[in-house]
Amino acid sequence: CSKDMASYYNTMITKKKDMVRSTKIIEDKIDYSKVIHWDLETFQPVEDGVRHEIYASGFYDKKYRVFYGQDAMEKTIDHFLKFENKIISAYNGSGFDFSFLLDSLTERGAIITKLIMNNGKLMGFSWHIGKDESKSNKIFDLFLFTLPSGLKKACMDFKIENQKGDFDHEKMKSWDDVARVARERRRSWMQILL
Repeated sequence: CSKDMASYYNTMITKKKDMVRSTKIIEDKIDYSKVIHWDLETFQPVEDGVRHEIYASGFYDKKYRVFYGQDAMEKTIDHFLKFENKIISAYNGSGFDFSFLLDSLTERGAIITKLIMNNGKLMGFSWHIGKDESKSNKIFDLFLFTLPSGLKKACMDFKIENQKGDFDHEKMKSWDDVARVARERRRSWMQILL
């Protein structure tokens, strides 16, 4: 019998709603070995209160790397400039992180293409070094394709193995605060190791 006849039978005779039928399972369209997950943390200095200072930048590319301090973004960009054909994903990056990334990449000579803006948000772009555009990297914001929630909840919902931890970002108001928290973290790690 035809799909229409089956639909009529299910709806009218058995009073069941139509069911979605699929004949073929679609393969993943993304090679997840090429996806880099990236996040950065900033503070607004008390004396300024307007601009943001990056104090930490971390990313996962087969292993987790995190950089702290005034050169955190510079060290991250050192790694990113070596990438070819990667997808860099930052959760809610379009609302915040991508503007820092765009500035840092252009300062280092990256060629930006396919820039997509919407309502003041940097939705995505591609970039490469040199003339070979076939080695372009893409920027992607997973937040734009999920239900609106924080990164921690999204990690729990998707059952991500390495989930986002908690940190009181209100503690960070200056570079002295960054140094103090770093010392506290080192002490707590030493206590765990001993």
